[in-house]
Amino acid sequence: MIKLVKPSVPEFEQFKSLAISIYIEELVKYREYSSKTAATQYAHEEVNGMLPLGLETPRQFILFAKNNRNETVGYLWYVTEPPEFTAVNQGFLAYLFVLPEHRKKGFASKIMDAWEERLKLEHDIFFGYFYVFRDNTPAINLYKKLGYKLQEDFGWADLSTTKRYFMAKRYEKS
Repeated sequence: MIKLVKPSVPEFEQFKSLAISIYIEELVKYREYSSKTAATQYAHEEVNGMLPLGLETPRQFILFAKNNRNETVGYLWYVTEPPEFTAVNQGFLAYLFVLPEHRKKGFASKIMDAWEERLKLEHDIFFGYFYVFRDNTPAINLYKKLGYKLQEDFGWADLSTTKRYFMAKRYEKS
């Protein structure tokens, strides 16, 4: 079982630092930026731009995933997008991270399930999406297993030249 919990301000600041450092690594690893300096600048601008008011930024949700022993096993960051911005209410997964010592235990799937339930029950949202680096095969395989489809599967675009895939899923009403 996974419980999603809002962090304290100091926990949020630790999360934000970790999220930025991992994002920098990914931007370089997946070749979006050739220099760590450029990746660092971009990651800081992107994360701080999305969270100008920290935990109080409207429609931004940063949550810690806790196991049944109340240990933090991972993090979830998502955004809700109301219909005035899009055709339907939708949830955007900005960040999912399972701590290394808790990987290969099914927590990523459980966090995703908890996110989907939260979108439906707390936000009346039945469509979720995110971007994933196209070379991140383990993540892509997990998301496909959970029923997410690649943008190409929706017939929206040819992603053969992009470095990230768009993945999405419609959720069933309970």
